[in-house]
Amino acid sequence: MRDNEHEIYYVFTVQEEIGLFGAVTSAYKIEPDWAIVVDITDSYDMEGPIRTIGKGPCITIKDASMLGHKAVNDLIRKIARKNKIPLQPDVSDLGATDALSISITRGGVPTGVLSIPVKNVHTMKSVAHKKDVENAIKLLVDVLKNPPKNI
Repeated sequence: MRDNEHEIYYVFTVQEEIGLFGAVTSAYKIEPDWAIVVDITDSYDMEGPIRTIGKGPCITIKDASMLGHKAVNDLIRKIARKNKIPLQPDVSDLGATDALSISITRGGVPTGVLSIPVKNVHTMKSVAHKKDVENAIKLLVDVLKNPPKNI
């Protein structure tokens, strides 16, 4: 983003599936004020309305390892509402993302997760909805244009 007075780092990590190692190194070196992890999440289309493809990106409230930071999640929700971007809550006892490693780096980093619901995660036939991807991009861009004042 060219017209942003803040430093923005985009980090593409490795080894998330085997121990969240890349996120630890990156967050330790960068020392972010806050973070948003972008990932995918399992869609449960057959089990009900939670995390359904085509219904918008997801915001992690809780996963197996962490709670999404309230202030970061509130910012994401506020901007989604303002821009009429659908947003689904993601609450699970399964899985983890790089957000865990970032959130406990150094003195702790306020961290949220924006995910795209996907059917058949980690298979050769994973399926996402194009609109969910587009809405996640719009939402992330708007959040980065309007960063939190004080988290």
